[in-house]
Amino acid sequence: PSAPPTGPDCGFPLADPFAARLQAPLAAPAAFAYAAPGGSFHRPASLAALFALLAAHPDARLVAGATEVGVELNKKQRKFPLLVSTEAVPELTRLVRTDTGWSIGAAVPLTAIEERVAPEHPSLGRMLRVFASRQIRNRATLGGNLGTASPIGDSAPVLLSLDASLVLASAHGERTAPLADFFTGYRKTLLQPGELIREIVVPHAAVPAGVARRTGFTKVSHRQELDISIVAAAFRLDTDASGVVVEARLAYGGVAERPRRALRAEAALVGRTLAESAVAVADILGTEFAPIDDARSSAAYRRALVLSLWERFASGTTSEAHEAPAAYTYQGAWPLADATRQLRHESAAGHVTGRALYVDDTAQRRQMLDVWPVLSPHARARLTRRDAAVARRQPGVHAVLLAEDIPGQNNVGISRHDEPLLACDEVLYHGQIVALVVGDSLAACRAAAALVEVDYEPLTPLVGLAEAIRRQSYLTEPHTLARGDCAAALAAAPLGFNGEIEFGGQEHFYLETQAAWAEAGEDDTVLVQASTQHPSEVQAIVGEVLALPRHKVVVQSPRLGGGFGGKETQGNAFAALVALASHRTGRPVRLQLDRDLDMQLTGKRHPFHARFQVGHDTDGRVLAVRVDLTADGGWSLDLSQPIVDRALFHLDNAYYLPAVHFTGRAARTNTTSHTAFRGFGGPQGMMVIEEIMDRVARRTGLPPETVRGRNLYHGTGETNRTHYREDIGDNRLPDIWRQVQDSADFAARRRAVA
Repeated sequence: PSAPPTGPDCGFPLADPFAARLQAPLAAPAAFAYAAPGGSFHRPASLAALFALLAAHPDARLVAGATEVGVELNKKQRKFPLLVSTEAVPELTRLVRTDTGWSIGAAVPLTAIEERVAPEHPSLGRMLRVFASRQIRNRATLGGNLGTASPIGDSAPVLLSLDASLVLASAHGERTAPLADFFTGYRKTLLQPGELIREIVVPHAAVPAGVARRTGFTKVSHRQELDISIVAAAFRLDTDASGVVVEARLAYGGVAERPRRALRAEAALVGRTLAESAVAVADILGTEFAPIDDARSSAAYRRALVLSLWERFASGTTSEAHEAPAAYTYQGAWPLADATRQLRHESAAGHVTGRALYVDDTAQRRQMLDVWPVLSPHARARLTRRDAAVARRQPGVHAVLLAEDIPGQNNVGISRHDEPLLACDEVLYHGQIVALVVGDSLAACRAAAALVEVDYEPLTPLVGLAEAIRRQSYLTEPHTLARGDCAAALAAAPLGFNGEIEFGGQEHFYLETQAAWAEAGEDDTVLVQASTQHPSEVQAIVGEVLALPRHKVVVQSPRLGGGFGGKETQGNAFAALVALASHRTGRPVRLQLDRDLDMQLTGKRHPFHARFQVGHDTDGRVLAVRVDLTADGGWSLDLSQPIVDRALFHLDNAYYLPAVHFTGRAARTNTTSHTAFRGFGGPQGMMVIEEIMDRVARRTGLPPETVRGRNLYHGTGETNRTHYREDIGDNRLPDIWRQVQDSADFAARRRAVA
């Protein structure tokens, strides 16, 4: 069927009122200014007015999309007394095609460049497709990205490869500088005080007759979108009819103190074919840059990427992930009569309209005190002194709570009492809470928290499963599941091998971070509203911390903005903190962790290590398996024991294993206490047996699907009974295994790639 009629460039039906609103022309923004406590905001409507503001306020900060300033405000707590917006300055927001190229105003949103300039310059389009996200590109600007002078910015390598230049302007005049000369060092540029980037000039992609041009851009990062580059590379290669390179541009980000071209490699390419210069270029690229180690990657990996990304481009290798255009095809309206869509989620309307109230939404409806924690900078240390006297005298501070301020039990652990709410004698992981500042605002609490004096005696931390196993550091005793005589079966097996596998954890990344508020009432009662998966457990913990019976504690959980197990036990501490703060101050107290704190303080999916011994035959049938599982529990027990047990139960996954000996323990390390996560240990157990099946297939030379099929539970009796003595009953696994292979035409696909 043909596609429905669409509006200009929107790709959606004309009947869509939202799409029509998006296509409606917008009036140019007018000049605007306002002041607020702590700062003011100006939006001039001309370049002259902008320069006048900069002259009067040399420390003013320019903002376009504010994507960089937003990070500094939220993560670095920077103060900006005067922000000056560029979005209403016509000289900065023009996008003009000229006879020689594109003149792109420094404040033009990236989406406008994506729509108008990228069709002529495909490498620019590829860069923009993985630049942050569409929402951010709607506000972010090219001038802002270049002006930050980040050595890992995505746009600079592409623009360097396209021989872009910048028009720099001040109240005294303008000058033009090649982009290659703009960056002078780490986060340093040619810009002088009072000077700004007015426009970026990108020459047209004019290719002389008889010359072929190829361009490319590749960004290597931990994920495709919304991530900072490890290395970004952009290439432009012009060759004549015989394949001789006429001109070359190789530009990189993330491998030096500033974005740079590989000038020596470019010179080695010109005048020769790619084959003739391959060895020389490889040698040069191996030494042309001196990357560093940082949190994203090692210098060695970056150095290897410099060459491998060039070789990938030179060979013409492409991938759907990097080169295929993002596309959406309108498929018509959803069938509202579909039975599955007739039952609406009870909160659906609230979610999509913003009327749904989460914990902090209710807290923000009235005045409450805020809190900020004092965190340990050590993964393991003795506490030798804690002094909050200075912090308590700060303006806006109502209390600074230490362990001795807790009227009941200093514990929020649920499996055993091994999780102090506030550390008093020692700290056992980086970021453990030592004190809690309660005040009128987050700013007041943060400032006072920096004044709490804590002396530490650092101790050697234990980090990682390998070290925990070596030092026999455990939270639990071994649990064992066994079937048959595993030792004898291993000894009798025709073939066998030993192995091990280790895999890391995973952040829950619920959209709503840990949140709670509390209000002390009459007769020692307290009302707690918490983003928790376990309200009754919060009730029990708050009662123990405050030395109150449970009927004095009322806990509400209105809704969760995601949990996935991360709010089953981990919210207990934060609910207890606000309850304690409200109990001590007599005022309602709120808390919602920012994303950094949430990721720092809360547990993850458990990392696991497995050591195994396997016996099998030449047909790929597994005869015996011994597995020793170790989970990284972190500094306290939490739910590690049942998670390890669940992993033991799932070590068979879908396979009949005639003889097994499975043991599992949780290790004690100096990290956050790992906790429940969807699957609750099951995925980790399944990972181990699937790794074993894969290794059996490789050792026997059999197709993996054949090995898996031969080992499935089947028949009746013992071959259809788990290692924990449960009969499966109506076992459809063999039939399903065959059906999915047939329906996917698996055999033909395998032949096609053989």
